[in-house]
This record gives sequence, structure tokens and C-alpha cells, in this order.
Amino acid sequence: MTATPLPATLLQDRMPEWWRPLALDLDGRIVDRRRRGVEALRAALSTDNAVDAVAFAHGDEPAGRRLIELVRNAARSADAGYLGRVGDAEPPALVAAALADQLAVAPDADLSTLISVLILSAAYSRATPPIADMPLAEYAERQLEHRSTIGGATPGARRQSMGELIGELLGEDAHAPCENGVAALDRAALRALAARVDDLASATARESAELREQLRRQAWITDPWCETAGAPWSQVEPAARVLVAAVELADRTAGIAPPAGAPALLRRMLREPAGGADIDEVTAVAAAGPLLEGRFARSPQPLLFPLSGRLEQWRERRALGAAVDIWRPLPGWAEERSRTDLEIALQGCREALALRALDDD
Repeated sequence: MTATPLPATLLQDRMPEWWRPLALDLDGRIVDRRRRGVEALRAALSTDNAVDAVAFAHGDEPAGRRLIELVRNAARSADAGYLGRVGDAEPPALVAAALADQLAVAPDADLSTLISVLILSAAYSRATPPIADMPLAEYAERQLEHRSTIGGATPGARRQSMGELIGELLGEDAHAPCENGVAALDRAALRALAARVDDLASATARESAELREQLRRQAWITDPWCETAGAPWSQVEPAARVLVAAVELADRTAGIAPPAGAPALLRRMLREPAGGADIDEVTAVAAAGPLLEGRFARSPQPLLFPLSGRLEQWRERRALGAAVDIWRPLPGWAEERSRTDLEIALQGCREALALRALDDD
């Protein structure tokens, strides 16, 4: 059963409530202008600016400086006097609202799925949106749940649809009175039948692709051999399994959305049915790093790709011959937070999928 997506009217329904904490003079005209600015900003979102958009919506000022002109131009399309600056409360709120609107009006789009994965990465890093009553992480989880139930995009050559074939045979004018003995009513019936056949074919193709993907994952979790390590899973250090399992699950996932049931799949591979052992990111990175050459090659944004950043620094220190206990206290790592291996594995899977979408991994 397909999960229910967010209501397409989310922005219109929630905008006044979201904007109340900003202490603006919220008469109806101002809210309407801001809403139209958010819609313009949503239309300007793309794969190229999604990382900065999600980062700025969670308080990252360097991302905000790169994005502020886009925000101003969108807001000024509805309010010519808008003067938002990085550091003000409203610009990141506008971006956050545009992200929420994107998830609501285009729940099936790859861009929405990428944004959801990035939002959950920000939540993993303990970042919060600028308005407490705007639960971006909940919206992202809902969009991903919806997307994972309808299947991801599958590669392959596109065939001519039945509707296109019927249109080609009958010509473009569906209301022609008669041609080759086929009445206009018959032509319309044929087109309707072709559309129905195309719908059924699309549903069948999605179900078939999802079944193939499920079979691949089932074979993965029952196979005692770890492809990445070139050894049985039983011989892979438990700390290393965390990121190795993450990338192998991502490799067995079509599209960008983590598969439905990802926590259960990863828990099975981590051999932690009770919920996961405590571990820190440094230990996981140091254990898996030697097995992940060519993966997590860079960290596009520290807030949203924290594990990629740790691997990047681990590789730099390793190239200098530094021991693990030397690179552990690098700047910014003083406040180590203990996590479960499952939490780290889920984040690793999200980063691998996001990097694939950004053509970085």
C-alpha cells in the first residue's frame, strides 16, 4: 500500500503558524507575499543548490552566503522591498518553508527525495530548522516512506507506450468525424483503453522492479560472504560492519530513497537484533576506512555529510602515517557523541545515496 504523502496545501495551511514566532506584522497581505516568495523559491530549487538549501535551513551561514541572492530574488518577486540578510531570522525560514513545500507538492520527484535524505542527515547532526513548529524531519520521513513504497526509478531503454502507438496509428485529431472507418467515439475509446493499458504496464513494471530489488537484498542478508571485505561477514570486525553494510545496502537500492525496512536490514547485517551496540563515529571510520577505498570520496557539506568528512580526514591523517589515537582529538571532534551502530549505519546509507545523486560516489 502506498503511504499517504503530505497534503499539497501544506504551505498555505501552515504558513501563518510558522511565521508567528518571527514577530512580524502578520496581516494577511504580508503572509500572502511571503507565501508567494516561498513558492518562487521552491521553483528555484535544484540538485545544484539542494545541499546549500538544506544546510542554510538548518543554520549554516556559509551555505546561506552562497544562497542569499537566490532567496532575495525569490522573496522580491512578491515583495520588492525585501532586504533579508544572512544572520536574519527570516531567510533560513523562507528556505525551510520552500523545502517543506517541495516535499508536499512533488512527493514523487527525485529532487524531493534528495532533499529528504539531506534533511534527515541534518537531524543526525543534531541540527534543527529555524522554526520549532516546522518539523522538517517528520516531513522528510513521510516523503521517503511514500517514495519507497512506489519504487525508485529503474534504468533501461524507454519503449513506445500504448497511448503513443494508438495516437500514431489514428493521428493527432481525436475528434475527427471519421477516418478509415473508425468513428470519433471509437477513437476516443481506443485512446482511453490505451491509457489504461499504459497505467497497468507502469504498475507492473514498478512491482517487478521492486520485487527484483527485494530479492537482491534478501540474497544479501542471507549470504555469509562480504563482497567489500572479500571475506565472510563473521570475519569482518563489528565496528567495520557499520559502514560496510551501509554502502552495500546503498548499492542494492535503486533510486535515492533508502529502502523500506532499512533499519531491519542493517540490524540483521550488524548482528544486533536487540537494537544496536554503542559506538562512536571515529571507531567506525577507522575500522571500515581500509575497506572503503573510492567510497565517500569527499564531504560536500560537513553538517550533512559528517561521516564522509570523518573518512576524508582519516585518509589525510593516514597518508601522513598518523595513528588513530592521534587523529581522534582533531578540532571540532572534542565532543564525541556515542551512537548506536544502527544510527551510524543508517546515516552512512543516506550519505552514500545522496552522493550518488550528486554524482560524487
